[in-house]
Amino acid sequence: MKIPAIRSQMGTWVYYLSTLSFDDINGLISSADCEKHSLLAFSDMFPQEYVRDYKDLAKYLVEHDDRFLNALILAVYDGNPMWNELRIEGEDGEDIYDMGLLSLSGEEKIFPINGHNIVDGIKKALQEKPELGSERVAVIFIGHP
Repeated sequence: MKIPAIRSQMGTWVYYLSTLSFDDINGLISSADCEKHSLLAFSDMFPQEYVRDYKDLAKYLVEHDDRFLNALILAVYDGNPMWNELRIEGEDGEDIYDMGLLSLSGEEKIFPINGHNIVDGIKKALQEKPELGSERVAVIFIGHP
């Protein structure tokens, strides 16, 4: 799987900004990993009234055409993710190398550091309304050396 992304770094942490479809979330992230590995609770920010639990979030996704979710922060371990930079020339002629493709082999384990309610809500919403599968949510992939 090749995912267009922006690569950035803070301290020793490298991270990638991108989006995943609801179908990707459903296939790549296991609910068991969500509960087992989640480190931070999903904040009570937007959409505040729908995040009490994943069932409420699923209902929000199924019933509202004007839906929007916070970004998921996803930890990636195992497997062999590869970063392939794209050369982009800026207006001033300088090269920009922070954009590229993040390639996942399928052997990675991916779990949310925050947003396990979002993952479970998306999975439940897809059971009720499979046509939501092409909807996309912002994600931040993190890894650590």
